[in-house]
Amino acid sequence: NGRVQADHELLRNLILVASLAGRQLAFHGIERQDDHWAAGIGGEWFMNPFARISLRYDFDMRNSHGADSVNNWRRHVMALRVSLQR
Repeated sequence: NGRVQADHELLRNLILVASLAGRQLAFHGIERQDDHWAAGIGGEWFMNPFARISLRYDFDMRNSHGADSVNNWRRHVMALRVSLQR
């Protein structure tokens, strides 16, 4: 199991983020092993002291192996968030 994330301040008001994670699950009593991987990139723009916009893309997948394996899947998620604060 492991996860790495890096944040980079490209500009004073623009933060970039990248992440990578992976884990392996072994099940006792059944013949199954799952590999799970995830990656993401994104950015956050601080427009002013009261407003910010963030955009993020995440991808994750599961590969299941063995006689009792289940469905493999892949997921793509894109998120846009606007935050206002007082």
